[in-house]
Amino acid sequence: KATPNRPSSADRSKTRMKINKIAHNVIVLGSHTTALYVVRCLGRYGAKVVVVDTHLRGEARFSRYCNAFVKIERFATDELLVAIDGIAKTLGPCAIFPSNDEAAKALSQGIDSLPEKHIAIVAPWQTTLKAYDKRLTYDLAQASNVPMPKTHYVDTNSDIDLVATQCEFPVLVKPTTTAEFRSTFGTKAIGAANATELRSKFERITKKIQPSDLLIQEFVPGSNKHFWHYGAVFNGQEALVEYVISRKRQYPIDFGTASHAEIKNKPAVVELGARILAAMDFVGPAEVQFKYDRRNDTYQLLDVNPRFWKSCAIAELLNVNMPLLAYQLFTGIPVSQANVSTEEKLVWFDVLPDIAVAVADIVAGRTNLRELRESYKGKRIDATFARDDWLPGVVLLGLAPYLFVKGAG
Repeated sequence: KATPNRPSSADRSKTRMKINKIAHNVIVLGSHTTALYVVRCLGRYGAKVVVVDTHLRGEARFSRYCNAFVKIERFATDELLVAIDGIAKTLGPCAIFPSNDEAAKALSQGIDSLPEKHIAIVAPWQTTLKAYDKRLTYDLAQASNVPMPKTHYVDTNSDIDLVATQCEFPVLVKPTTTAEFRSTFGTKAIGAANATELRSKFERITKKIQPSDLLIQEFVPGSNKHFWHYGAVFNGQEALVEYVISRKRQYPIDFGTASHAEIKNKPAVVELGARILAAMDFVGPAEVQFKYDRRNDTYQLLDVNPRFWKSCAIAELLNVNMPLLAYQLFTGIPVSQANVSTEEKLVWFDVLPDIAVAVADIVAGRTNLRELRESYKGKRIDATFARDDWLPGVVLLGLAPYLFVKGAG
């Protein structure tokens, strides 16, 4: 096996007593759902784990496998290096896992300044940048013959008038890099149905975001069920482990992240996902997002995330510990490709956001109770709730009213 199986509930107490299988202890950057997955995967194998974030809202810091929490002001390389140095004085050598875009950027840019005793589980900046900046990503996609939506770039406010005459509506206004846009507007993209609406929304957006940091992209028609994700731990030109998930629901409903996903056998998505990562010579964990375009029967590239992603806990249903596999890759431990099976129905969900979205879908007539019940059949794993680590789920319950209101939007 490429990686150890996740311990059963009956064996977890024994597992925690085993000798540490990781030569480093662990720093996880970020504290939301993705971070919680990494904390659990490595904490269950004996590593001491410290969570670092810029706020106190994330559920990962409440995990039984989180030994300490450190708050910093921002994910900037200089501040991050100082925090790592302070943590290392107690823990010693650390493996550092980013779980969001800001953290991945800051850590990747600081690799050359990181003491050799530490391991950064992220690709070097010259590689990470190709996924972080959509302009570079789409340039590689075109060169590699990976389908992508029609995309227009703008460098000044005056460009939007010309672009508006060239677009096929509806379109999306998207950032070239996601972090600032999402923190400013609370979404990954803003839609426009016609030229007048595009000009109006672009004017509002550029009061806070530079025009050169934006792109105008064709909206690929279709529902949430047309989103496909390729997830992998990649080693330059091949995947050590790879799988495809179909996104059934997302939260928030418009331009959100997955709240319900299912592993599918989709060779075309595997081939395209591996092709774009190979074009980047990418090393490490990555998620490649596509949307199926029924107009021409293609899978259109949307994004590449150069880090672990929200739904990757579904790998536990495949008996694959992806953070441990990534650690082995970056520390030079010989690993072979992990075999995954798609014969069973394997389902991942983030229960509270997913219920909020499902209720909104039923009210709007986009689904019904029978379809909802069917979506939860099969072998399942929840993003937050776990029998051996229940407190993060309890903390999330406190957010339920907010999630229901926002999810219905």
